[in-house]
Amino acid sequence: QAAFLVSAKTLFMRLQGAWDRNEQGDLFELTTPEMFAQIKRDLEARGRQVSHTEVTQLDAEVLGTERNADETLVSVRFYGQMREDDAPTAQPFQEVWNMVSDARGNQAWRLAGIQQIDG
Repeated sequence: QAAFLVSAKTLFMRLQGAWDRNEQGDLFELTTPEMFAQIKRDLEARGRQVSHTEVTQLDAEVLGTERNADETLVSVRFYGQMREDDAPTAQPFQEVWNMVSDARGNQAWRLAGIQQIDG
């Protein structure tokens, strides 16, 4: 589980950077088709507005794992501190990411959904 959490944090940082830079190729590679469609809509709504996110603290924990014949689903709670755009200080954040891989482990983990948690 520790190795999985290291790769989950790497995925988090890579996706955050791709979002900031509007790198749709990376976003497509790291997400399910449904999640990519949602992110693409969000990027189009953002327009040319520049985004910059500095993650100053990132922790993660596995909340649950579910397997079926075709895929493995894992819910990961990410939490920590981040500074967005021109904010003077980092703020706490908490999100649950649902990640999926094929059941045989032949496929890299991809983001299937994000749930924002207030508080």
